[in-house]
Amino acid sequence: MRNRYFVVVDAGTRRMRCSMFDESGNSICTTASDWLYAITKDGPMLAREFDPDWLAAELRELMARCVGTSGVARREIVAVSVQAEDGQVVA
Repeated sequence: MRNRYFVVVDAGTRRMRCSMFDESGNSICTTASDWLYAITKDGPMLAREFDPDWLAAELRELMARCVGTSGVARREIVAVSVQAEDGQVVA
């Protein structure tokens, strides 16, 4: 039987993290990146503007670094969860 691993992406307040866990919940690796955003003068005080191209590229890079440093084969990853303040996706 092959090993099974889970990847979790957390879109936090100050940074985005990608972590991998085994079936027992042991942390295998974590990578992180600070958000790159602009603050608009005309928007609400806490509003931030994100470049969707940067966001997609950074997410791919974080996941690739996490998987690459873990030594885990991609076929052993059985689920990916993306968590943000306003919702989540599990695939």
